[in-house]
Amino acid sequence: MLNPKKNYEADTFHSNYEEMPEKNFKEFLIRAADVYYTSAEILLTDDVFDFYKTFFIEKFKYNPVGIGTKQPLKGFQKATHSIPMGSLNEFDINKDVQAEILKWANKYANKNVFCTSEKLDGLSVSAQYVKGQLIQALTRGDGFEGDDITSNVRKMIGVRENLPIPFTGFLRGEIVLQISLWKEYFPHFANPRNGAAGLTKRKDGEGCEHLTIKFYKLYSEEESFDSEKDLLDFIKDTLKLPTPNYFKTNIQTAIELHKRYEAGIREKLDYLLDGLVVSINDINQQNKILETPLLPEYARKFKFQSEKATTKLIGVRNQVGRTGAVTPLALLEPVACGGTIISKATLHNYDEIKRLGIKIGDEIILVRSKDVIPKIIGISNKDEEGIDIIEPRECPVCSEFLERKETILYCINEDCDARVTKTILHWLNILKIKNLGIKLIEKLTNNGNLRKIPDLYRLNIEDISEIDGQGIRNAKKVLKELHSKKEVSVAEILAGINIKNLSIKRAEILEDNFVSLEKILKLDKKQLLSLDGFEEKLSTYVYEGIRNKKELINEILNYVKIKKKIEGGELEGKSFCFSGFRDNNLEESIKRNGGRINSGVSRKLTYLVVKNKNTTTEKIKKALSYGTVLLEPSDVECMINPSLF
Repeated sequence: MLNPKKNYEADTFHSNYEEMPEKNFKEFLIRAADVYYTSAEILLTDDVFDFYKTFFIEKFKYNPVGIGTKQPLKGFQKATHSIPMGSLNEFDINKDVQAEILKWANKYANKNVFCTSEKLDGLSVSAQYVKGQLIQALTRGDGFEGDDITSNVRKMIGVRENLPIPFTGFLRGEIVLQISLWKEYFPHFANPRNGAAGLTKRKDGEGCEHLTIKFYKLYSEEESFDSEKDLLDFIKDTLKLPTPNYFKTNIQTAIELHKRYEAGIREKLDYLLDGLVVSINDINQQNKILETPLLPEYARKFKFQSEKATTKLIGVRNQVGRTGAVTPLALLEPVACGGTIISKATLHNYDEIKRLGIKIGDEIILVRSKDVIPKIIGISNKDEEGIDIIEPRECPVCSEFLERKETILYCINEDCDARVTKTILHWLNILKIKNLGIKLIEKLTNNGNLRKIPDLYRLNIEDISEIDGQGIRNAKKVLKELHSKKEVSVAEILAGINIKNLSIKRAEILEDNFVSLEKILKLDKKQLLSLDGFEEKLSTYVYEGIRNKKELINEILNYVKIKKKIEGGELEGKSFCFSGFRDNNLEESIKRNGGRINSGVSRKLTYLVVKNKNTTTEKIKKALSYGTVLLEPSDVECMINPSLF
């Protein structure tokens, strides 16, 4: 929970917080907020931070807005908020929530009418518009001052440089990273919230085009509203900006809605939520009970139960990936968390282990949310006889010395059994071959029959049947599937040979733009940089990867045949990009009919596919400026199968 490099260790703070002096307590909370708002790490989880913050406020009668980040983002200028950005009190979900809501609402009239909205789990931002033009965007900071991130915000999805009307005022929003984009482009971040923090603070703005802002509050001397719902309707329908989902409710429906979100709604969303916000709907009533904009009493946070657990760290195992990255894996006493039993959790790297200050034997705090890999976030109880976790110098599989590049350890031995196994498994996954599982691949690797991808096509029945548990029948089944998929696309070859950061989607962009493998093998870096989504770093990885793997590609071509692209289909020569959602079946239909899928919007794009043509996003604005046609999924289906409509 607490970074050991800071002044207070976690166990010391937890055991002494009740007696801690006001000055030290405040400094500790500010440090925790600094890390939360300016980095991709955390010192305290939300619920633990909220507990200490509430305790501090009640004990020292302190203004809660003063407990915020003071540390500026590197490379960004500080600026003062015209309207301070505060925070909300919350309902205690460990008590009778209905009684809590009634106790709060009974103080005011119109207590039965609320506006209940989603509480996004991201970073707060304030955007200033003058006569419809975006002028400035600031982070929350300490509530009084924030960091000027205008240049990065201009790149984000959902932001308009120019509004449809000459609106002057301030809009509050939340910066989030969609889960699907996190998985595809930024899996090195622990979760989407950390990804949003990490990308927002980049001075060069790289990756900010994948972030989304949803707006939830408005301040303007020119506009007035009767209700909170009317205000949100104005943001969505008049300003054409995205908002969190919101609902007009009474007390009981607010509680039921919270239960439904916890029970399953939030699991189906493509963004993280950590609760709902319940507001008095009547804005006249809000104005009467607004004690301070820093801590408005007319609204409360209604958080979800944290998906966390406490268990014992019983060991650490080092795993070697196909790129050679060595990752420490925590071995745990099995514990129920997030609807499943957890016995392993990622530790990311050895800097993270030092940051956490954990030892084998410690009782740790574990979190799991959605499809996020279980992660250790802190210590609940130190073991006085705990065993230090030592950073390895040698590969745990091949014993070669490891190289450290920034925070990651690498085994550079390409003949390492672990790297060979995972490289071959990656090829099989790209080709969707399922009967060769990891256990069989490991045994074939260890006995020398598999050392590189072409060896797959040299296997015979005896090689497989002689392995324990296989037999002739299973060997024939394995070889039949393997040889049934010897016709592969250019994209599958490129994505399957283990070039860093070259996913199947990016490989398809290469194939769509250059068609033949021969042309791709002769590409220079400048040609790669001209492609949508191929920034400097990715282009370097791809250029060097293709150059280093030409011999392997030629050897693979002795056993597989290049699949010819469909010509003459209904969609030949047309390109499609999906915005705001993914539909794998529809993408496959487009490709089967001669169309191609692009990852970004450019002047060459034919169609942008959106769920609703009346919505407005950064991609839609860019597409319309290029004259690109907007389509909904049903429009695409009609193009492919006109007889069905």
